[in-house]
Amino acid sequence: MCGIYLFSVPYAHGGFFVTYVGETGTSFGQRMKEHIIQAIGGNYRILDPKRLCQGEDVIVWNGLWRKGTRERVGEYIELLPSLLSFIQESLHTMVVFTSTLRGERWIRQRIEGALAGHIRNQPCPASSLFPADIRYRLHKDQEATISVAIDCGMEVLGLPRDLQA
Repeated sequence: MCGIYLFSVPYAHGGFFVTYVGETGTSFGQRMKEHIIQAIGGNYRILDPKRLCQGEDVIVWNGLWRKGTRERVGEYIELLPSLLSFIQESLHTMVVFTSTLRGERWIRQRIEGALAGHIRNQPCPASSLFPADIRYRLHKDQEATISVAIDCGMEVLGLPRDLQA
């Protein structure tokens, strides 16, 4: 089922930190499989999960997806044995919130971008673990506004109840 999802980690002082906002036109299971493959393959940044839960962004591996990093594959392969425990613990620590959302891809992307922008603009600690270098589709002046109501039974830091995308 299509929709929006949030990667999060439990905050030691209560609630959850959002570490990524995504959208998918495939099933959540298929999209999570793709994320896991990218994480294990070294494409994604690897963070220390224990420190994440404390609200600290400690990079263990900076990933291969950014410009100028792809030639570091050999380095990643050498480091992989020491990184696997971080990857495994990160996958066990992560909590994924999902919301099904039917409709066209551009609608999901607008909501994804608005959520990411809202979380990025929150004061710390809510925004402290949200990456600044991930690009999202944003609302353009000539586009009609999409109003979104968000109902989550858990405390997710920085997550609004209402959103304009």
